[in-house]
Amino acid sequence: MTRSPKQQQRDVVILQLLCALLTHAYDLERQLLAMSEWWSRKRGVHKHLICLQAEGLVTSAWDFSDAGPARLVYTITEAGMAYVQRTGAVHT
Repeated sequence: MTRSPKQQQRDVVILQLLCALLTHAYDLERQLLAMSEWWSRKRGVHKHLICLQAEGLVTSAWDFSDAGPARLVYTITEAGMAYVQRTGAVHT
């Protein structure tokens, strides 16, 4: 799938966050909104995660912990890490 430069930038930011922690989409969205003015709710973290998963850059698994409802938690794959390295660091 061909991604525009802006989509690639968003992908890399999400993947960089996933390098640092295992998290769910709502938490990622909160972090993105807090760290950058260029991210908005309209950009759709869920849509990006689905695309990244389809490309093999992230995986997901259900977390059935005792704290609240089950959540789909995302982790970066080796292919995702390679994508970040290949695409380069993004400054927000």
